[in-house]
Amino acid sequence: PSVSSVTVTPEQASVEAGTLQRFTAKVEGENDPDTAVVWSVSGGTDGTRIEDGVLYVSADEPAGTVLTVTAASAAEPDIKATAAVTVLENTTTSENVQIYYEFDEGEGNEVKDYSSNSYNGMIGGTINDSSWTEEGFAFGGTNYLRLEDATLVSLDMTIVYRVKRTSEDAGTVSLFWGKNQSDYAGKGLWINSTSENAVFVSTDDFDKNFNTTGISTEDFYPLDEWVEVAVSVSTETGEYAIYRNGVEVETSGPEAVSVTVPTDSYNTIGMAGYDNEYLTGYTMGKYMILNKYISEGEALAICNGKIDPGNEEQNQ
Repeated sequence: PSVSSVTVTPEQASVEAGTLQRFTAKVEGENDPDTAVVWSVSGGTDGTRIEDGVLYVSADEPAGTVLTVTAASAAEPDIKATAAVTVLENTTTSENVQIYYEFDEGEGNEVKDYSSNSYNGMIGGTINDSSWTEEGFAFGGTNYLRLEDATLVSLDMTIVYRVKRTSEDAGTVSLFWGKNQSDYAGKGLWINSTSENAVFVSTDDFDKNFNTTGISTEDFYPLDEWVEVAVSVSTETGEYAIYRNGVEVETSGPEAVSVTVPTDSYNTIGMAGYDNEYLTGYTMGKYMILNKYISEGEALAICNGKIDPGNEEQNQ
């Protein structure tokens, strides 16, 4: 067998600092050649790397930097192809952050909002000695978080949550309710997790829901492991996506969706709008709401903590 050529797709790309870009390589030759390639990247800082065709651009990479991605034939290393990547400034800023909770209070029923909006949340229900941990707030099926003063009206929206499943008995749970109370079919956004779907999202039209596919709830949220999930929707374009630890996952749903959170919506985390489906057996360590639709690369930047929430006073 012999290799005659290697091609890389795309040949050129522009990528924001702190995000990622996926590449594919095609090896051609005679007599069924080895199609494996060795990836490398040059021209950047130590934090920029490529693994299995996925380029991770360091958040510290200066805008304007031009990186060279190379795919070399594993069988014949002299046969290779390259792609040019221009680094852009990351455009997701504190201005896009509507709510940012870190669950670092350790006690009490108020959760600080580190965004510039200061939409502090209030925990309702029962709080006991095991509710607050060093890692966050442990939802135990009898409590929830109410976003009492938050105004979340936006054509585009992203909900980000970081959770750890701590119980084998974790069942159907509500991770965000942004609809009017007791109106699951109404306008707004409802995110929950069921035994069939790790993430199930209800939008303005209940016939136009979307959900994760190809992965079980148990595998999506492994026991005693932190998982960061981002659910992103755009009413303007109809796009939607679900990201797990900064990587887009397979979804099933309609061609397009729309979300219009009512101004007086019953905004809760950990409880549905029917005062049921309490979040049980999960510890939450982060919750963020943004007023924009995000790409996979932006989801990775958020997962890596590269977004400034914007409220220095609250952080002090």
